[in-house]
Amino acid sequence: MSESFNLFRLQQLDLNRMKIRRRQREIEKILNADESVQKAQQMLDVTHQELEKATHAYNEIHDQVEERNLKLKYSQAKLFGGQITNPKELRDLEAESAALKSYLSELAEQQFYALEALEKCQNKLAKAEENLAQVKSASATKHSKLMGESRQLEEKLPAINEQRESLRAQISPANYQAYVKLLKSKGGRAVAEVIDSSCNACGVNVPPGDIQRAKSPSEIAYCRTCGRMLYAK
Repeated sequence: MSESFNLFRLQQLDLNRMKIRRRQREIEKILNADESVQKAQQMLDVTHQELEKATHAYNEIHDQVEERNLKLKYSQAKLFGGQITNPKELRDLEAESAALKSYLSELAEQQFYALEALEKCQNKLAKAEENLAQVKSASATKHSKLMGESRQLEEKLPAINEQRESLRAQISPANYQAYVKLLKSKGGRAVAEVIDSSCNACGVNVPPGDIQRAKSPSEIAYCRTCGRMLYAK
C-alpha cells in the first residue's frame, strides 16, 4: 500500500474517532443539563412563588375579617348589654357596628376573590408538579437511550485505535508528524483525495505530475492551493 493511502486511511479513522468523541461530549452535556427538566423546574418554582403570594394575600384578608368580627361582637355586646344608657354612646356604637358590617361585607367579597385566586394557584401548582414528574420520567428514558448510545460508541474505540496504531507503524515518522500538523491546522482534514483531477478539499485542479506523485508508493504530494496531502487511486 502507498504512503498516501495509509495517511488517507489514517485520516478516516481519526475523523471517525473525533466524531465519536464529539457525540460523547454532546451526550455528556445533555446528561448534565437537561433543558426540558430545567424549564419544568423553573415553571414549578415560579408557581410556588405565585402560590406564596396568593396565600399571603388570602391570609391578610382572613386576619382582617377575624379582627373586624371580634370588634363587631364587642361593639354589639356593649350595645345590647344594657350597661350603656347614654344616648350619644349608643348612637356611636350603632354607627361603629354599621361601619364594621359594611367593611366586613367588602372584606367578604375580597376574601372570595382571594380564595378563588388561591385555589387557581394550587391547581396550577399541582399541574406543574405533575408536568415536572412527567418530564423527569421522559428525560430518564431519553437518558437511558443516550447512555446506551455512549456505551456503544465507547465500545467502537478499541478497534479503531488498534487499526490506527497498525497504520501509524507503516507511516514514516516525518510524514506522520506532517500529517498531525496539517490535521490541526486544516480543521481535521490533512489528506484530500484527488477526484476528477481536482483536490476534493478545495476544488482546484491538480497538475498531472502531482497526481502521479499522489499515486506513488513512497512519495507524498501536496495540493498547491490548500497545502493538504494528496491521495489518488
